[in-house]
Amino acid sequence: MATSGMIEELADLVSCQICFAEFSKKTPRLLSCLHVFCEECIENLLAHNDTPPGNVICPVCNMKTDVPKSCAENLPFFFHSRKIDKIKKHLEERHTVCKVCQTEIHKAYITCYCFQCSSGLCEYCRIRHDKHHENHTSIHVTSSSISYIICKDHDSHFEYFCMTCRRAICSKCCIGLHSDHQVYDLTYDGKGVSDEVKSILVSKVELTDDALGRLDNVQDDATIRTKEIRSEIDKRHDLLIEELNKQYNSILCGVRLDTGWDHEGC
Repeated sequence: MATSGMIEELADLVSCQICFAEFSKKTPRLLSCLHVFCEECIENLLAHNDTPPGNVICPVCNMKTDVPKSCAENLPFFFHSRKIDKIKKHLEERHTVCKVCQTEIHKAYITCYCFQCSSGLCEYCRIRHDKHHENHTSIHVTSSSISYIICKDHDSHFEYFCMTCRRAICSKCCIGLHSDHQVYDLTYDGKGVSDEVKSILVSKVELTDDALGRLDNVQDDATIRTKEIRSEIDKRHDLLIEELNKQYNSILCGVRLDTGWDHEGC
């Protein structure tokens, strides 16, 4: 499995599948079905469920969990979330942190990628690199577009450019799908990278940045809208319960008047 797919799966394990908040900012609690949600969302389930008090139905698998004393904080804490989060961050940093100057204390993030060196560099290392390798070609990348220089199928840096498909590829890609295509070696010092290839790469990186920026805005709007909808549903639920209770008490009062049955509250 490619690293990008692993990161997505790990992200699901360290975030609540109801409110989508990361467990680093929440308290993860484990249900008996082994699905994990934040304490706040489980309290919400307890307050608005249709099961007997102290029970919650898992929104993923519909399995019932008995919650001790009807309090979410009495459920087991999901300790593995911290370890999983560390693994996720390590995988994310594999291709985003400059390996030239990286130490346990210092971590500088990549701002450019050199094709001849097949590595990403932070701004400080790029300045030193350019002084010693004037003939090398690099392109500017951001935290959003850094993934574009990584082959999602093989988890490796791009080293070639397929002129037929007009896209960057890694060495493993050359063996398969692109074996009969016109392939340009991005790491070959003698040639350098042509202006046409560099122009294509830069434009794709810029398009990626722009698309991801717009996607982030859409996700933010969707998150806000989801919270608003959930709040509205909760309000309507409470009003409906209140109205049903009034009707229930009204019916009981009517029965009392008709039958002489003594019922508190009438």
